[in-house]
Amino acid sequence: MTKKTLYPFVFFIIVNTLIYLYFIGTTQEVRHWFLVPNYIIGTLLIYMSITSYFESKYKFFSVKFIVYIFCYYFFTIVPLLTIKWNYFILNVMQPNNWNTWIGLLSVMNLIGIVIFILIQKLNIFHFKFMNWNINYKKFYIFSGLILLCSFLVQTYYYISLGGISSYINLYSNRSNNEAFNDAGIIFTLTESFPIVLGMLVIIHMKRKNYEPKWLGLVLFLIVIFIIRIYFGGLRGSRSNTIWAIFWITGLIHFWIRPINLKIITLGTILLILFMNIYSIYKIHGSDFYELVIKSDERIEVLNENGTGIETIFLQDFGRTDVQSYLLYKNFKDENFNKALGETYLGTLTLFIPDKIDFINFNRKASFGTDALYGNGAYENGLTSSKVYGLYGEAILNFGMILGLLSFVFWGVIINYINKLQHDIERYDARMLIVPLLLITAILMLINDSDNILFFLIKNGLIPFLLIFLSKKE
Repeated sequence: MTKKTLYPFVFFIIVNTLIYLYFIGTTQEVRHWFLVPNYIIGTLLIYMSITSYFESKYKFFSVKFIVYIFCYYFFTIVPLLTIKWNYFILNVMQPNNWNTWIGLLSVMNLIGIVIFILIQKLNIFHFKFMNWNINYKKFYIFSGLILLCSFLVQTYYYISLGGISSYINLYSNRSNNEAFNDAGIIFTLTESFPIVLGMLVIIHMKRKNYEPKWLGLVLFLIVIFIIRIYFGGLRGSRSNTIWAIFWITGLIHFWIRPINLKIITLGTILLILFMNIYSIYKIHGSDFYELVIKSDERIEVLNENGTGIETIFLQDFGRTDVQSYLLYKNFKDENFNKALGETYLGTLTLFIPDKIDFINFNRKASFGTDALYGNGAYENGLTSSKVYGLYGEAILNFGMILGLLSFVFWGVIINYINKLQHDIERYDARMLIVPLLLITAILMLINDSDNILFFLIKNGLIPFLLIFLSKKE
């Protein structure tokens, strides 16, 4: 360890220790042996975050730095907050002591993180990437066509449903209608608009050697945010907007101006604020205006609907409760039925129409529902919409021990993304989709295989085709 890494490492270890002391001092339930593996995980991840930051030319947008920073939150802070806020799965058979299973999960996570780190130390891929230079004429033509088609299709879609207000009303009553069924292809095209527009503007800036000040770039991101609301933001998915802004911010960092800590801090605050406010729209839809703009009890509205800060921190970006519960059921339920890979096979057949899907794999909903509520629950009409995460889905399929192989797979993927990011030229055309891969690196930890596949196709298909068709021969 060099002086360059030693001082920040010591500083953040002290900060980490103070965080643990705060939880120990304020919450009696946190005083448990699970703190030991958790603290070790935090120490490892702090060290890896610092070293990856200084080793990479992309700093805050290095894939390994982003992954290690998020892992620190996911594996150390989420368990502490889960216990402090008593945020556990409801309507299931409760364990006698949640801490025991969170402790076991922490031990397994420690093993998984060590495996993941070792994979990152290996030089697995030895090939070299060929250059993908941009043919600007082609890029302008194809991006213009995509933007035009996307705008026309989105506008026609609103009109066909009776306008934006009718669209919002249909969204509000989505459980009682089929308005959004089979619209995946439409959303794939329409929701590419903000990304393609962002790419077009950034490429034009770079080609003209134009480097605006941060005020101009922040205004540009605000415009992208507003456009995203029109193109997909009204459909109730916070991630639709968040990841689009992250994507364009990444391109700014790579091609225009490096992101600094002040911008990251401001962006994080605005992100949390947006997720809180948008949670009301996600639940109330057309009543959003009345509740947010006119109501004097916005905080109460958030808390009453379970859309407050706990849900954002522990459900949107954490999986401690569901994964520790799966470990509990894996141990205590003799009838725990492992999927043996069926949820992954179900993901591979996700886009095959049911009429020609001659092999009917049981997908995640079946095994997940039965794991949470008991065998036969799914056949009796109960369906769980829980997301289990990388290790959680692996437990569903192979159990606690073999499920650790998921960290091997994840490690190999991150190793590949890191090689791509650092081996290709800074202005290689593929750098335009590197932010998408950075997002995927995080989502692989917190989402399931079907969510990841759908995310990649819906968000990546059009931009990748644009880049592929626009590269020089």
